[in-house]
Amino acid sequence: MNLQIAANIKRNIYRRLKLTPMKKVVGELIKRGEILGEMSALELFGYTGEYVVKDYAWLVKSLEVWEIDPACEKKLKKNLPGAKIVITDTYKQIKKTMKKYDLIVADANIYCGEHFEHFDLFPDILKISGDAAILILNVVFDAKNFRGHENYREYLLARKKFYNLDRPEIIPVGLMLPTYDRLCRESGFEPVWYFTMKRSNLHYLVLKIRRIN
Repeated sequence: MNLQIAANIKRNIYRRLKLTPMKKVVGELIKRGEILGEMSALELFGYTGEYVVKDYAWLVKSLEVWEIDPACEKKLKKNLPGAKIVITDTYKQIKKTMKKYDLIVADANIYCGEHFEHFDLFPDILKISGDAAILILNVVFDAKNFRGHENYREYLLARKKFYNLDRPEIIPVGLMLPTYDRLCRESGFEPVWYFTMKRSNLHYLVLKIRRIN
């Protein structure tokens, strides 16, 4: 067999077997005793469903996916059979939905029009959380990786405001947590535990929250 062909086959097998960051998150949730098969899940930014969502969709009790681009609807339905697909503006939909979810995944872009990261999802994301819920958020520890973007200055200002820190470029998770603790408690929740998982220049921040009043 041609050596190049053999190398390509080996790479393809490795890709299929390799644990993605979301699969690692799922594994950690299971280790912590979370029963995904009893959870109603919501993906706030579904895109085509080919990447992050497929890694956990088959494990949950029910799945609803929001996506703003109607061109993605066909692929979403193909990739996520059984999921409820809603073509909508997430930032508007989250303010009017009356449903509650046990697992909420906010795979938000760093820059999304006038929005930065997941900042504008709060406090609404907590209003749609069940009495015990898991939030999976994209977070950025080192914003310098995104210096080339034309809105970088506005991005840093948004980080400074959200986390209430004077130096918003590099923010370790320990300095982020007080913000999430405050936001949770203002909406009647308390954080139970958290962990992070690296994914390229981003990390997942996984928060378990519980209603206290």
